[in-house]
Amino acid sequence: MISDDSDLKKLSAGEMMRIIRKRKGISQLQLASSLKSYQARISRFELMTAIPTVKEQLLIEKVLNIKIWSK
Repeated sequence: MISDDSDLKKLSAGEMMRIIRKRKGISQLQLASSLKSYQARISRFELMTAIPTVKEQLLIEKVLNIKIWSK
C-alpha cells in the first residue's frame, strides 16, 4: 500500500498514474474523455504496454494535477 507521496516516486509512471487517478475518483473513461482518447488507451498507459505522447503526458498531468513525466 502506498502510504505517502514519497512512495509514489518509486513507482512506474503507469502505476503512479493509476493510483493518483483512483485517489481523485476519476475513471479511466473520464480520463480518456479529457484526452479525447479511449478507455483502452488509458489502460495500456497504466499497464505500461503503451507510452503516451508528450501531448498526452502533459494533459494527463494537468487533469491529475501531478508531475509524472515532467520535472
